[in-house]
Amino acid sequence: DTSAVQQADIDLKRLRKLFVGLKFFLNREVPRETLVFVIRAFGGHVSWDRSQALGSTYKEDDQTITHHIVDRPNYTMKFMSRSYVQPQWLFDSVNARILQPVERYLPGVTLPPHLSPFIGDSADLYIPLERREQIIESGGTVPRATEDDERKTALAQFSKKNK
Repeated sequence: DTSAVQQADIDLKRLRKLFVGLKFFLNREVPRETLVFVIRAFGGHVSWDRSQALGSTYKEDDQTITHHIVDRPNYTMKFMSRSYVQPQWLFDSVNARILQPVERYLPGVTLPPHLSPFIGDSADLYIPLERREQIIESGGTVPRATEDDERKTALAQFSKKNK
């Protein structure tokens, strides 16, 4: 079907621009090479401390940095002009094909479950509560669940509330 192919092409072009306009700084404890690859593949700019490796293009105190990637629970946020997030934010944003809310990925917070990008949203499969929330937030419709799915969702909501 031509329209499906055209839509897939449009979606891919949009995904390639996911981080366009964003400027990242990587803290020394994060996996630099992997994150640099992901950020640049989706249109973002990235740098790190010059003492860590060659290729750094701007310093940590650059006021145009939008996101600072850290993987330490008690990191002191030095600059209020940027968002501080854990590395999973990048991967979850790419997998969801939309920037995720940074509040869920702040340093030290318990991260949301990592959802596989390889499993579709089908009424035949269990759809985790977090994925259902993503579908609804993006304006989509959650496929009709089975009774077993509804029990699992209710249990997940109960567990989430009682943590």
